[in-house]
Amino acid sequence: MKGLVTAMLGLMAAPGMAQPPSAPIRIIAFGAHPDDCELVAGGVAAKWAALGHKFKCVSVTNGDIGHSVQAGGALARRRHVEAERAARILGIETEVLDNHDGELMVTLENRRAIARLIRQWQADVVISHRPNDYHPDHRYTGVLVMDAAYMVQVPFFAPDVPPLARNPVFLFSEDRFRKPSEFSGDIVVGIDDVLEKKLAAVDAMESQFFEGGCCDVPAGGVPADAGGRAARAREVRERFAARFASTAGRFRSGLAEWYGPERAKSIRHAEAFEVCEYGRQPTRIEIAQLFPFFPPADDVGGAWVPLFNGKDLAGWKPHGAERWVVEQGEILGETLTKEYGYLATEKTYRDFELKVKFKAEGAGNSGVFFHSTLDGVDISGVQAEVDPRPGKHTGGLYEAAGRQWLIKPDPAAESALRIGDWNDMRIVVRGPRVQTWVNGVPAVDYVDASPKFTDGVIALQLHSGGEGRMRFKDISIREIQ
Repeated sequence: MKGLVTAMLGLMAAPGMAQPPSAPIRIIAFGAHPDDCELVAGGVAAKWAALGHKFKCVSVTNGDIGHSVQAGGALARRRHVEAERAARILGIETEVLDNHDGELMVTLENRRAIARLIRQWQADVVISHRPNDYHPDHRYTGVLVMDAAYMVQVPFFAPDVPPLARNPVFLFSEDRFRKPSEFSGDIVVGIDDVLEKKLAAVDAMESQFFEGGCCDVPAGGVPADAGGRAARAREVRERFAARFASTAGRFRSGLAEWYGPERAKSIRHAEAFEVCEYGRQPTRIEIAQLFPFFPPADDVGGAWVPLFNGKDLAGWKPHGAERWVVEQGEILGETLTKEYGYLATEKTYRDFELKVKFKAEGAGNSGVFFHSTLDGVDISGVQAEVDPRPGKHTGGLYEAAGRQWLIKPDPAAESALRIGDWNDMRIVVRGPRVQTWVNGVPAVDYVDASPKFTDGVIALQLHSGGEGRMRFKDISIREIQ
């Protein structure tokens, strides 16, 4: 990446999204030359900046040999000006380090410099090249940033700048190299809304794109006449628009995970990032906080339908010998034996959003099953856990007759449980992605790489042991097409 960009990464407290942190999120992106950062992260930089967040792009070299007929200090100064112009367009900050283009090395001095920059920026997110790339400057930028991923927290490494209290999330920008491993595209962001800004930033770096840099000079040379220059400008724009569109095509399935299948179909341009193993490992909930560009989970369409009419158990079927009755407009489940008991819908559901209120009056745990089938009290499916005790994973996902715990909830959701009182649970299921909330706090955001169950009834559970007494009310659902 080239040029250091600053953008404030803010989190909009939209329904269905995790609550934002109190302070702006700070992102620092490292590119080898002035233009790399803008090409791979200019879209998200502009989106973050528009929300009032802090994004800085650092060019690790000055780009002083990146041209076919110009080099040295004059070119370095020119490229610095271009980076600053692009930064103004994107609404970010930029910094260019004074290392010669093509001569970057993995040295202790450079490692310290990168660590200091990350610390000084108080980064929450760090973006860089992967360490396998065609250009040595790209490779070594990636290595230097990876080497800093641990050292930014070590107090007596470069002690002139205080260490970070929390390790940032480190991300790789997209590339197309396959060995030793292919870029994974863990996070994919649509950039159609900022495409013009990103293309304007490309236009601003005239030495590299209009003039072709060192190795992509237009056939016949750079045009001098007005018509030729206009045609060349259109050619450059069309080429880069196609490049940014290719990312959306390459990671269409990733876009579907983050935006939903229908919305993903309409996204034409995108940027993608891979989570580096060496920094903090974010959950999907944290990623949604750091990238506040994805639609809220409640934006799914469909009409709400009550699953429980508040008067009787029409549409439900009990399984087992436990007691299920309607009392004061609530479903009351009581254990009469030490076996499991279930109250299941007669209808099956595939993709849906479900809301339910629950209150535990006994010591036994419970849950809301979905994609389930029952044979007596033997159940197969996925359960959103409900437990009356603190710290027992309410909101987590457990697969019965399968892999058992799929994912345990975020600690914030566990802390949101109201012991002995009414609680709200929300479940959104879209294809392989399942999200749950406890009292409005995100509990899990899970994508199942190989889902075992994809359709079935919804069932309320009384756990075995004879200690269950649960109340449920205000149960409604809307199906997602």
